[in-house]
Amino acid sequence: MTFTIVARDPVTRAIGAAVSTASAACGKRVIHHRPGVGLVLTQGKTNVSYGVQGLALIQNGFGPRQALDAISHLDQNREYRQVLMTDLAGNWIVFTGDRTEPWRGHSITSEFVVMGNTLAGSEVLDAMAACFKDSSGSLGSRLMNALLSGDKAGGDREGKRSAALFVTGPEQFQPYGALIDLRVDFDHAPVTKLAETLRAYCEWEAAQLTRIDRRLYFFDRE
Repeated sequence: MTFTIVARDPVTRAIGAAVSTASAACGKRVIHHRPGVGLVLTQGKTNVSYGVQGLALIQNGFGPRQALDAISHLDQNREYRQVLMTDLAGNWIVFTGDRTEPWRGHSITSEFVVMGNTLAGSEVLDAMAACFKDSSGSLGSRLMNALLSGDKAGGDREGKRSAALFVTGPEQFQPYGALIDLRVDFDHAPVTKLAETLRAYCEWEAAQLTRIDRRLYFFDRE
């Protein structure tokens, strides 16, 4: 019951995801991250152990494909899952089970992946992909705009209840966390609300950086 885009900026090497679903708390249940390791997204009949175990395997030397194969091999309900695993270099692998709710599917490129299930139709992923390809700016804004496009194209055919945006960059991997980690839950229009939240967050962050720059400037002059 989810539509998602995952992407990596080849210049900044930032990596992130934007997701919305008819279920609750997709920022917690769908997106899984470990600094210095990678990202895992688990949807469909969500099984958070793919995130926990997948990141542990990647950290211990497994490639994303090996990690996904190892976990799904032991999962009797794997055909109900839709899972993406990636390391920080964007070496991603996606599995869409045959029993995930239609419309379902995924599309992989070197720069981004779009994926979803229980969708209004293939046009949801097509809209997200086209928007991301044609956009510019920060990775966070491009992911957000792609999610908005998917939402306008029909999104989850069972409705929307939560949305999340996550971006992390290489300078944050060790030992820090995300550059952006925003979530909206139990809202009648969570994707739109998430876009508003991102704008407010960016404005707030810019103001904080301005204050910090001023303090450093005056400190340096003393």
